[in-house]
Amino acid sequence: MQRKFSSTLFALVFLSFSLTACDSGGTNDADGSGSAIDITDTSTIAGTYNMVSMTDLVGETFGAPNLTVTAGEPTSVSFTDEDGTINATVQVDGTFVFTRTTYNVTFNIAMSVEGFGSISESTTDAGTYTVSGGQMSILSNDPDPGETVSEVFTISADGNRLTMSDNETRFVLEKQ
Repeated sequence: MQRKFSSTLFALVFLSFSLTACDSGGTNDADGSGSAIDITDTSTIAGTYNMVSMTDLVGETFGAPNLTVTAGEPTSVSFTDEDGTINATVQVDGTFVFTRTTYNVTFNIAMSVEGFGSISESTTDAGTYTVSGGQMSILSNDPDPGETVSEVFTISADGNRLTMSDNETRFVLEKQ
């Protein structure tokens, strides 16, 4: 079971980093803190955002489809396969910074697994982005080996909250 756990844990950490490495962030060109975000206008997207939550839409990162982890709050998760169930506590947080054309993201994940100990990792990514028709296309300056250089997210906004989703993950961010 330990060998299976090690490969499962490695896959989970790698997947969460891969998903977030192609997400958001840059330097702040606009002083729009607290103002409503218009997803058709990058000047209103520009700013610093804190992660509010991350939702695993398919069950590969947190062990169950549609499981949402609130940023900064330890959350119990379980991974079940033919060898049994592994119980863990996961905690995520992140900062996303956008200018009108660039992003910079810092993503942190910590996981403690019953009987196996704890790990924590921090990853950063930067690049450029464009928005069109409710989608954000990002182009990483330094993609992970074997990963796609660009990724597309469906985006929406509600007040000062920006939601970014791809086929596997949804991030809710709050503009500061």
